[in-house]
Amino acid sequence: MTYVRSSWIILSVALLAITASAQADLGTVRDTKTIEGYDLTLFSSPEPFRAGPVDISVMVANHDTGQTVVDCRIEILLTPTFDGPAAFRVPATREDAQNQLLQAALFEIPEPGQWKVTAQVTGLPEISQPIELTALVDAFPHLPRWRSIWLWLVLPIIALVVYVF
Repeated sequence: MTYVRSSWIILSVALLAITASAQADLGTVRDTKTIEGYDLTLFSSPEPFRAGPVDISVMVANHDTGQTVVDCRIEILLTPTFDGPAAFRVPATREDAQNQLLQAALFEIPEPGQWKVTAQVTGLPEISQPIELTALVDAFPHLPRWRSIWLWLVLPIIALVVYVF
């Protein structure tokens, strides 16, 4: 009976550790606007925002119906507010988005610091001027390598403990 109880406890702790690192699908809301009948929202992931791979996503929806708008064009501009690397400009696409209601652009942030994120939305029906969403985001330093693989290091130890007890 002790063997079964300790196995369940260890398994529960392992599952909690795995789910504690789960990410939300959309990320953190950085800016939102309602302009001329459209709701626009700018998201970023991961949280906290870090140097390294990042996902900048935009959702455009009709304010009256709530339906997402799929036929607009979105460009994301990432500009450092410090002396450092040049700005990045990447078109947002549905292919890069984890959620098909969004358009996303994937970036590799080279160094920590404050970055200005600008999403420019064009091609909306009845709107001739581009709409911009803007946010200032502080990018923290890269995670140490062991922090991204810690679970794979601990799993064999958990399996060994479950086997022994």
